Amino acid sequence: MSAFMKVWPPLFQKLTLDDSRKVRELTQTVNEEICKGLGRNFAPYLKSIVPYWFLSQFDLHSPVGSGATKSFQLVFPSAEKQKGAISYAINEILDLVRRNLQSALVGCKKGPEESTESHVGKKGLNCFVKNVFVNFCSARRIGLLSIMFLYG
Repeated sequence: MSAFMKVWPPLFQKLTLDDSRKVRELTQTVNEEICKGLGRNFAPYLKSIVPYWFLSQFDLHSPVGSGATKSFQLVFPSAEKQKGAISYAINEILDLVRRNLQSALVGCKKGPEESTESHVGKKGLNCFVKNVFVNFCSARRIGLLSIMFLYG
């Protein structure tokens, strides 16, 4: 399993952004099985996987979002552990949100006829995810994160 874990994080990142809904859905199923198999040995891969896993919970295709949420809650069963995982990878999550938002805005500048569904979805997703952070972070940390988010 450790040899596979050298390729899984970058593969997971790529597959969670795939255009195919079925690919994104099956990616969450595979990730759940990997996490169950690794247990605590999954910890070294958190910063590379949690950002994409967290954002996948808000995928516009509901089977993907519910699969990601189910596996996230299975691996981090308590609210405290979920907050801990998100806090641990917060900078990586915000960086991913910022990159997605920037690409969505670039897509909007092209004009409505050239804007793809994924750009619109990413923009809505990022606004929603930003609101979700309010539930996971303290007020002081939200202020600091907002500054980081806005000014990179």
